[in-house]
Amino acid sequence: IKLFEAINWELTEQRHSGSNPDYGIPTPTLVSPPKGQKNGGNTKIGGIAPSNLEIALLKQYPFDSAVQRMTVVAKKKGAQYYTVFVKGAPEKVASFCRPETIPAEFSNLLQYYTKQGFRVIGASAKSLKHGMKWSEVDELTRSQLEEGSDFLGLIIMQNLLKKETYGAIAELHGADIVTLMVTGDNIQTAISVARDCELVKPDQTIIRVVADDSIVGQQLSVTYSLPESETASIIQDTSQMQNMTSENYVFACDGKTFNSIRTKDPELFKRIVHRGKVFARMLPEQKIELIECLKGLGRQVIMCGDGCNDCGALKTAHAGISLSMAEASVAAPFTSRNVNISCVPYVIREGRATMVSAFASFKFGVAFCFTQLISVLMVFYIGTEPSDNQYLVVDIGLAAIPILLIGNTAPHDILAKRKPTRHLLSFLPMFSVVSFLFFQTIAYIFIWFYVRAQDWFVEYQFVQDLYPPNTSYEQTNIFLYACAASVIGAIIFSKGTPYRKPLYSNVIMGVWA
Repeated sequence: IKLFEAINWELTEQRHSGSNPDYGIPTPTLVSPPKGQKNGGNTKIGGIAPSNLEIALLKQYPFDSAVQRMTVVAKKKGAQYYTVFVKGAPEKVASFCRPETIPAEFSNLLQYYTKQGFRVIGASAKSLKHGMKWSEVDELTRSQLEEGSDFLGLIIMQNLLKKETYGAIAELHGADIVTLMVTGDNIQTAISVARDCELVKPDQTIIRVVADDSIVGQQLSVTYSLPESETASIIQDTSQMQNMTSENYVFACDGKTFNSIRTKDPELFKRIVHRGKVFARMLPEQKIELIECLKGLGRQVIMCGDGCNDCGALKTAHAGISLSMAEASVAAPFTSRNVNISCVPYVIREGRATMVSAFASFKFGVAFCFTQLISVLMVFYIGTEPSDNQYLVVDIGLAAIPILLIGNTAPHDILAKRKPTRHLLSFLPMFSVVSFLFFQTIAYIFIWFYVRAQDWFVEYQFVQDLYPPNTSYEQTNIFLYACAASVIGAIIFSKGTPYRKPLYSNVIMGVWA
């Protein structure tokens, strides 16, 4: 779209207008230079086209990640032949072009531009036989249309990194969160971008893994190379691998290698996924397989994507974030209004705060119920019970409000390294509740005996059918401490740092406490 907008051409869609007399067939899409402009095209980019030029796009094969290209059958107004245009991955486009049309320096130029992080698209064209009828053209298969094309050249595009990317990745790395890239682009472009945004740290060496399973009956052949060296040398000396510690190297591979290793060598596949940082030329189903493998290794996976090719991966990940309002937003549970990954640390902080708040509410609820149970049992022991007003204060003022407001505390501004406890019934959450109840029970017993030891203490006398009942010093003091225990429990279990802001930032909860 950006390229088309840059040349200022006009696009007209007329999908239900019937047969076009200029072509003798329906023309769903027409493109032409801007009307009323001398020399037609945009001279700023060197394009000169006659003002009466018009091209009809008659048949389209939309871009498919499985074949890595898009094909269009077109016809110029007044021409006696149809033309096939193809664009896509350069190596894929070159594979069906006539060899004599491919420059000798094709591979070197492709590597030169991709190593600098440019996005490179190959383009080719093919003129069909003069006089062919549209019915004959329409019956040709896609491979028949594309085979024998003339290679036109490479389209070089620079997709600059967004400034928010650097800060987001640095924050994730500061919290010991592993980041990796899964893309459909050329592997050299992916490696260059990974370096530029420091997804791969400066002190880490990138090792490219290439697997060859083309020879039937033989074992999988795997080679390791250093793609960032001038010669992209293959690692043959094992001492080079031994010199690398467990932290200073990462793997990069493309979709073909990914698929070969996954099917032929599962153990190596797990190592590649564990240490992998760059996965290029990946098909949508391969992205799903990568995420499933990461989940199988015990990882919690967040996937960011902005295209329809990412929909499956966005649904498979524990949390999917769509960076566009198009197809991906339908599949992803989260959609970012900002088209960058700065939302990822925020989603993690918000998720951690939500989980910690849910655990805190549960622990407070359990602790509150048992502390009230202890107080009621002690009151029943002396033959009395709490009044209706006391039950109302306890149930509404002391129980409902904290459970509702504990989760009102916002997430902390800093993404912590330490991961929160994921299991509610693990040792630490249960120990905190049990220890709290233990100390509260001791406090109840102390208050019981302390009140009975005072000079002004009068033993409670139970009188049947007497209302209101006789006053009870034990019941009054136990009720007052039960209220205090509820507030103490709410404060203790409403822990702030490192996942949430301090309790005083939760204004309503702070006022209640």
